[in-house]
Amino acid sequence: MLGTIGTGDAISWGTQSNVSYSNSSWPGSCWSSGPVVQFADHILLWPAYCSLTDPFAQPPYLSSFVMRSTDGGMTWIQIIVGSGVKDGRNYDESAIAVWPNGLMVMILRQTIDVSYDIYGSYWRSQSTDSGVTWSAPKQVVNVSDVSRPTLALLRSGGLVLMGRAEIAGVEGTTGFGTSWDEGQTFTQFSDLGVSGPGLGWDQYDAMSILPMAR
Repeated sequence: MLGTIGTGDAISWGTQSNVSYSNSSWPGSCWSSGPVVQFADHILLWPAYCSLTDPFAQPPYLSSFVMRSTDGGMTWIQIIVGSGVKDGRNYDESAIAVWPNGLMVMILRQTIDVSYDIYGSYWRSQSTDSGVTWSAPKQVVNVSDVSRPTLALLRSGGLVLMGRAEIAGVEGTTGFGTSWDEGQTFTQFSDLGVSGPGLGWDQYDAMSILPMAR
């Protein structure tokens, strides 16, 4: 659905329509994993993960993708980021950050046991051509039990990564780390103290950067 922003920030939505996909080749299922990112006027990137094999096969080997649109989301092309079949891993939920210089970085979750998805680590891939091609994923954070990554790009160029983590032996808590080298390394995760034993497990997080009051 396409919307327009009018007076007083009122949003009006158009008619719902089906989107079309080209070069779609997965025989299993495909899931959306993170928010759509706008790169240029009409270029959109939509993180997803798909099963390239029979989804009931063992192991299923999930693969990370981006859906790329150049017409405002009416049509999409499927681009692979990390092949679980090729790498022998399970790449699933992910998020993308875009720097002012055009660098795109995807942080994706690599799940060890897809039957119980809390165990895994965070991996990194980058694109320098508007999301057309991506580098091979490399592990950047291993905090044992991770959830879908949540990213926020600071004005300074720092990248904040938030998600479920095991910190100081506490499982299922919510933590974050910051990268000052475009997501290649992160500081040691800090515990926000809002999840964990007696508080419940972290599931999914969201994060926004708000303008500071003057």
